[in-house]
Amino acid sequence: MQEWSVLRSRCARMNPVNRDLKQPLAKAFAPGVEVEAGSRGRALVVEDSAVNQEMARAMLDMLGFHVTTASNGHEGVLAAAADPDLDLIFMDCQMPVMDGLAAARAIRIAEAGGSRVPIVALTGSAMPGDREACLAAGMDDYLAKPFSLAALRAMIDRWTSATKAADTSTLRKI
Repeated sequence: MQEWSVLRSRCARMNPVNRDLKQPLAKAFAPGVEVEAGSRGRALVVEDSAVNQEMARAMLDMLGFHVTTASNGHEGVLAAAADPDLDLIFMDCQMPVMDGLAAARAIRIAEAGGSRVPIVALTGSAMPGDREACLAAGMDDYLAKPFSLAALRAMIDRWTSATKAADTSTLRKI
């Protein structure tokens, strides 16, 4: 979890008004590696902590995602509805205004009859029953914070591969 600590300390030291985070933070994980922004798809990060939001953004940027952020569940529901091209949603569970569980339920209701975007819970709470509560609310998976870049990459590979396979199988049936 050393990379999480490095990234968190870099985020905390940055000027909150003028932050170009993609390159400085990505270089903390993989110096010299350049990834084309958005080449793997679009992700929404719903997280109330500005530092955690920027950490997730930096990691996802480095993995080739175009990232949109929201600061609470209500904003997350609106952002998900506004972007029909989302490939993944990463959702904190404990947030003000609307928590992640309620937001996931609202997103699933809005998706009824349409395509389903995978929602991965990102939470610092790893108590017994938390994973089950996330799944019951309509989330697809669970990643406890702090997480490594490798764990995030594995989660992305699991869900983007599954989504692409489902899309491909649907196309074959038509």
